Amino acid sequence: MFNNWQDFERTFRTLERQANRSFFEGSMGYLEWPASTVSSDDAGFVLELEVPGVREQDIALTVENGVLSVRGERTHEPREGYRAQLQERPVGKFKRSFRLSSNVDVDGIVATLKDGVLTVRLPKRPEAQARQIAVSIS
Repeated sequence: MFNNWQDFERTFRTLERQANRSFFEGSMGYLEWPASTVSSDDAGFVLELEVPGVREQDIALTVENGVLSVRGERTHEPREGYRAQLQERPVGKFKRSFRLSSNVDVDGIVATLKDGVLTVRLPKRPEAQARQIAVSIS
């Protein structure tokens, strides 16, 4: 079936790439990542997305009809004179969407990228934030 080990390995790697592509590509051709964490406190929400290897200029955030969409693309440029022998990190376009609470102040959303983590701060509207009410003695 295979003439030598290199033929077997080449065939195996081709099948592996096809399987990975099928696993990672979503119905719209986008990758089904990045992994996310959402947390909250009285002031608002924080969305963190793991995007190692994605540059700031390759990320776009939009808010439309109460949905925050994060789009981006991770590319891989092989080193000059080298060819990939193994590639486990997915490359390509991605899109994640998150339905926002009606309490989110859309105009106050801020996003930062540091150490491969995209952090999106979603403040609550002032009227939705918890506030301390003073108790007076009568």
